[in-house]
Amino acid sequence: MIKCCNRRRWRNLLGLLVCFPLAVFVSTQVAAQEPASSADTSTVPVSVLSQPIQQLVSARLGSNPPEANWIAPRRQQDEALSAEEVRQSIKRGVDFLKGQQNENGSWAQCSFSGDTTALCTLALLNAEENPQDPAIQNGIRYLLALPRDNIQNYVVSLRIMALAAADPAGEKYRREVAADVKRLLESQVPAGKGRNVGGWSYGLLQSFGADASNSQFALLALHEASRMGIKIPRENWLLAQQYWQACFDEPSGGFYYTADGGDVRGSMVCAGISSWIIIQENLADVANEFGDDRAVCCGNNAALKPVDRAIEWLIENYTVKFNPVGRGGHQGSRESVLYYLYGMERAGRLAGLRFFGPHDWYRDGSKELISRQNRLEGSWSSTGHGEENANVGTPLALLFLAKGKRPVVLGKYKHTDGQNWDRHPKGVHFLTERLAAQWKQKLNWQTIAAENASVDDLLEAPVLFLTGVQQLPMNRLQKDNLKAYLENGGFLFAEACQGEGCDGAAFDRAFRQLMVELFPDSALEALNPGHPIWNAHYPLLPNAERPLLGLQACCRTSVVYCPANLSCYWALDRPAIADVAPARLQARIEYCAQLGVNVVTYATGRQLKEKGETPKLIADRAELLADRVLVLPKLSHNGGADDAPNAWRIMLLNAQTTGLRIKLEKKMISPQLDQLADHPFVFLHGRSGFSFTAQQRKDLRAYLDAGGFIFADSICSSPQFSNAFRQEMKVIVGEPLQPIPPDHKIWSEEFGSRIDQVTLRTRDSKVPGGFQSSLRRPELEGQTINGRLAVVFSPNDLSCALENTVVSQCNGYTHEDALRIGTKVILYSLLSDSNYQ
Repeated sequence: MIKCCNRRRWRNLLGLLVCFPLAVFVSTQVAAQEPASSADTSTVPVSVLSQPIQQLVSARLGSNPPEANWIAPRRQQDEALSAEEVRQSIKRGVDFLKGQQNENGSWAQCSFSGDTTALCTLALLNAEENPQDPAIQNGIRYLLALPRDNIQNYVVSLRIMALAAADPAGEKYRREVAADVKRLLESQVPAGKGRNVGGWSYGLLQSFGADASNSQFALLALHEASRMGIKIPRENWLLAQQYWQACFDEPSGGFYYTADGGDVRGSMVCAGISSWIIIQENLADVANEFGDDRAVCCGNNAALKPVDRAIEWLIENYTVKFNPVGRGGHQGSRESVLYYLYGMERAGRLAGLRFFGPHDWYRDGSKELISRQNRLEGSWSSTGHGEENANVGTPLALLFLAKGKRPVVLGKYKHTDGQNWDRHPKGVHFLTERLAAQWKQKLNWQTIAAENASVDDLLEAPVLFLTGVQQLPMNRLQKDNLKAYLENGGFLFAEACQGEGCDGAAFDRAFRQLMVELFPDSALEALNPGHPIWNAHYPLLPNAERPLLGLQACCRTSVVYCPANLSCYWALDRPAIADVAPARLQARIEYCAQLGVNVVTYATGRQLKEKGETPKLIADRAELLADRVLVLPKLSHNGGADDAPNAWRIMLLNAQTTGLRIKLEKKMISPQLDQLADHPFVFLHGRSGFSFTAQQRKDLRAYLDAGGFIFADSICSSPQFSNAFRQEMKVIVGEPLQPIPPDHKIWSEEFGSRIDQVTLRTRDSKVPGGFQSSLRRPELEGQTINGRLAVVFSPNDLSCALENTVVSQCNGYTHEDALRIGTKVILYSLLSDSNYQ
């Protein structure tokens, strides 16, 4: 017997909704009111009528107004800094600097000829201003006219950095940079000249004095020149290492301003971290890094010990409000705080740390800088060493904000203490540099500690890199978070450090078992030569020496695993090694680097987000479920009805932002009338062929006749599912699905923002990223019953796009457009007058 009464009740109740404008659902500004008294609803099923609908019914009968009760509770404002706030702050700073530039291209100097001009030009370039912008071009022309022998080392160093930022390949300014490099090398204190050996001061030797500030700028410049392809002799890097070792304070772990000792300051600790990392990058330890044609992996990382100690100092003395001073104390100086923050950005970025201890240095520093910004001018200034001058303070602040907000492409997953989780610390760093060069995009990487990382923290990185040699000591929460990360669009890239000096058999066993535990219905299998990873950027063939295994989860290959060393070879992908590596070793380095680039390109599609724009997972907490009433279930069938398990939940979360009260819990129902009757709306998707029974078809037709609504999409644009769904609907309704025309009111402003154009992605191995994107009208099909649109179907993928917040590897819509389309269909089905006549 058909449960007509129940079906009529929810149909009539939903019909009441159309009496109220859509603004009721999309507004989030009305304050909550006391619940309205409800009418007698005892004859209505509880599954349909929870409290808010009862209140709406009683309002319809003359009780209190319903609007406030239908608005989803306002979430507490997220205090995290948004990317838009940072962008606007940077824009105001950029506008200020451009307004301060003189007609000859200079900025009024602070201490030395060209000092502010070099600093401001560098800041504008790092703020993503076009190198051809007149302000930048005029600044460069002024800098190039400065006589090399009559300017200070600060200016020489900044000029090198500015020219390298404007011309990273060295196609235009290589000669000028090379000449400045020669000047810097001549200014370095030579061996045998006291404790300042290897350092720099303001000018040409000056009685062989040196300080850590001049020295860090010289190293930053030499590093950029090296990246441009200009050779820096090994002995100069060794001398620089000797100087920074002399400035290192072993008891505290900090660095002095001079090799003579004194106070340990935060700005100099940051300078020491950056300088030490740069020196190690540009030195090749032939004896310990490779032998013959293979890398020596899992070696000793003692060379980075001063960096680890200095990071501990920063954690202990952490602040963004002043420049900390002292040995282990929390003293501080208000002087040079902008210089200190600029140093903190470099230290955090080069060390790949999103956090110093529990502190999110970039967000903390950005909040502090935005609070300090002059609201009228857009400038910054402080006290001490030139920072009173806004032409010094503003570029320092811009360098922090702009360089720190670069997209994070890789996150190193710290799953344990010690070295097991990171046997090749520089591997991910150099892979990121290779990615940045190939994609022509400035990128960051960071370390994420499993011990205290939430799923939101994991989602900061579109690709999580997990490596090791020993067991994986992960607890239940960490495993659950890792699985949730993958289900919400994340990608896991893992390696076992095996062979070539490593014994990673224990890690290999543990990782394989972890994948079985997390994804029992999927298996790690060798990627066949036709997999898009092999051509994602470089054309590669599988290599038995370093095989790639993949695991299918969440609409794509979400896990890629190499049971052999990769990061060890990434760490060798740098000029210092290229100069001395034999050809067969260089070939292995190149293959591993290209393989890493391909995996990350496949995982991200080069679609990255700035800090503050990373996806967030909203917890299914009880308070979020309070007073939700609509249950929008998924329909079971035998064609992969739950193959994208998180897609529908993501859609419902987005629909909640319109003000709809939706219960987020997952509910699967069978195509039987006694289960269908309680729901005005059902969703189904799949990735393979399927069929309903004769009775199920009869029940589905009765459901549609009674006012039910079916929304479907084809997972990964599966032709098998699409054909099966079209055939089933033709049998059930008696008519084939028809394209929904572009002038149909489903696309109008009546149901949220109008949709005229979306992006459809189709696989094309000939274009970067493997997909061709085209702008077009959304392509949906529908069936009308008695003048009412009752079935909506997308043959182009929505579900995989929803699950993969970075980029889907399926033909179909983008994540953002999938959200727009899905929310539009939900609102139309529930609010359209024509659906409830």
